[in-house]
Amino acid sequence: MSERVLVADDDPETVSMITRLLEADGLNVSTADNGASALLQIQALRPDLVLLDAAMPVMDGFQTIDVLRSGGGTAEIPVILLVDVTDDANISRGWAAAVSLCITKPFGPLEILAAVRRVLSYTDDSFGTVDRASR
Repeated sequence: MSERVLVADDDPETVSMITRLLEADGLNVSTADNGASALLQIQALRPDLVLLDAAMPVMDGFQTIDVLRSGGGTAEIPVILLVDVTDDANISRGWAAAVSLCITKPFGPLEILAAVRRVLSYTDDSFGTVDRASR
């Protein structure tokens, strides 16, 4: 069974790029455009990983993490936080919120793919094809 990843970001181009990249790597990707929608998706799908933008409408990434970490079987879901490169305060807040990784925007496809592989624990030393059957 393919790992499930939720991508929550209010920028459609970012969501599209990440979704295409992760689906091409064999992952099952769902999306949300704000924190409240992300929480509904998390409850319904129980993803293996959440990529979460720090700055979103309705509920920002930090409010979403607070609810996620408050229980209900979601506290242990790993989160990769996406933060603007100039936003040192949010990077610090992300680490304080116990996210798995913080990635600064703008980022490249290989950076996202390597981060996801690392958090899902199937990274290899190259950026080539990974044989998930041997896991």
